[in-house]
Amino acid sequence: MKKSNKNEILLITISVAVLLFTIIGATYAYFSATITGNATTKNVSATTETCGMTVSYKTGGNSISLTNIAAPKNGNDTTADLYFGVTSTCNSQRTININLAEVTNGFCQKVANQNDTTCANTGNISVADELYYVINSCTDSTYATCTTSVKTATAVPTTAGSLVTGQTIGVKGSKYYKLTIGFKNKDVPQNYNQGKSFSGKVVIAENI
Repeated sequence: MKKSNKNEILLITISVAVLLFTIIGATYAYFSATITGNATTKNVSATTETCGMTVSYKTGGNSISLTNIAAPKNGNDTTADLYFGVTSTCNSQRTININLAEVTNGFCQKVANQNDTTCANTGNISVADELYYVINSCTDSTYATCTTSVKTATAVPTTAGSLVTGQTIGVKGSKYYKLTIGFKNKDVPQNYNQGKSFSGKVVIAENI
């Protein structure tokens, strides 16, 4: 074989390798599609399209908290709500996770006795579900009707993580949500949760 032919084959091999690297790199770019607060994502690129997503909040922020909670009365839970929407500019369906970040959850997780007045977080009685969250989807950006269940009552995590996964956003579509954090009235002594508080931030991330 002539030397020039060897060079041509080598150049073609290198070109193919560079092309594959470029395609793989572009695909990995999807992993950076994370949205926090009211910020707009940087465009995420692939071999077929460039698109992005934005998140907005009804009251302007992505923080939710429960502090200085009075003892629940008359069978009512104490709750806080956060309304938010996610809009896609993509020409294909996307999938997102609703995550909780910067979590401070001081509520008691375990007690030895329902009559405990302080929380040692030890014992056989789980009380983690006294602080719970619920997610419903809303019909539109007015958040007037938010009755479709996305996540039923679940104990609020003590560390950052996913609240719900696998939510689909249609082609250039939008989804609207209501997140409720609640302190459950169990009509039994809950003194171990005196002075406890919770705070966290909602973060939307693309699920690849």
